[in-house]
Amino acid sequence: MMKKIYFIAAFCVALMIPGSVVATPIVLTDFQKKVVDSLIERNVFNFLLGTWTLEIDIGAKFRWVDSIISDYDINEVAADIEYGNKRTIVRGKIDRIKKGIGGATYIILTSEDRRVKLQAHFSKNYISEIVKLRRGAIVSVLCSGSDMVNDVLVMKGCEPESSLRSLLLEKAYEDVALALKGTRKPFYAYLIALYSLAINQSMVDHDVCSIAGMRCAIDISETFEKMPKSDRMRAYGDAIAFMKNNK
Repeated sequence: MMKKIYFIAAFCVALMIPGSVVATPIVLTDFQKKVVDSLIERNVFNFLLGTWTLEIDIGAKFRWVDSIISDYDINEVAADIEYGNKRTIVRGKIDRIKKGIGGATYIILTSEDRRVKLQAHFSKNYISEIVKLRRGAIVSVLCSGSDMVNDVLVMKGCEPESSLRSLLLEKAYEDVALALKGTRKPFYAYLIALYSLAINQSMVDHDVCSIAGMRCAIDISETFEKMPKSDRMRAYGDAIAFMKNNK
């Protein structure tokens, strides 16, 4: 994973920070770094669960199994244009884990009610990850295309969830770093910066987030949200002022 770069820059964000002058970068504290790491990790985790839409462009659409099958049922020609040679993040429940040809493997993914299913095929390079999978688990995999073979929908060139997670995290850190430089401004990256600053402004007890990780993001969010609304609004105001004053 790429080296993480941490700094804050006050940049123009619609409705929140007027103006367009980029500030001198502000080095994050260790605590702020943990918050940024944790929020990114939690957002990627929620994205893989299908409960969060990230503004991270890895050139792939997110689709549940039943959505892809439905598209093929409605119009196979149109669906083949949509998925045939394009990257798609496919989410579904593992029904079977099977051996393919020449050491390759594939898993049969179904909708949660098991009404529809498709195959996701992996090269032998991912055998160490495939052996860890278990029937009944719900997973997200990244595939490079699709094909209809004997009325069976096959997603080809797939990568396991562990590989997809690493790709999303690496791209997220890159986006956040560029956004906080002021060269790119995805809104989620700005919110992560603002949130970490607001927490730092308002929370004296930093032990609540002693290590980075999703637990940190959950603990820090719960603690912050339990504060009186007036205190939270003041913290956000202080964070915005802190960013604006470092022009």
